[in-house]
Amino acid sequence: MGIGCKCGYRTSLAGAVSCFLVGEPASGGSLMSTGDGLYSYGVRIGYWMDGKVVMSDALCVRSRTTSRHRNLLRQMVVAKGISLIEDK
Repeated sequence: MGIGCKCGYRTSLAGAVSCFLVGEPASGGSLMSTGDGLYSYGVRIGYWMDGKVVMSDALCVRSRTTSRHRNLLRQMVVAKGISLIEDK
């Protein structure tokens, strides 16, 4: 379990990403993990494929908050040494 991660419960934004990275569901306000997908305001911004995290372009959603969510995901994936694919 990751830092601040209370998987299956409401948690912080970082907690939701942390739960996603261990394949567990969680909700952190406008960011939600289903375990296999990470969603910002209901739009999938990341998912698992073959042991790697694929960061979706979020259908070109360019809100400031979604950009922050994507940056948080990127930072946490890199920090954990997980392979990241940025799907443009």
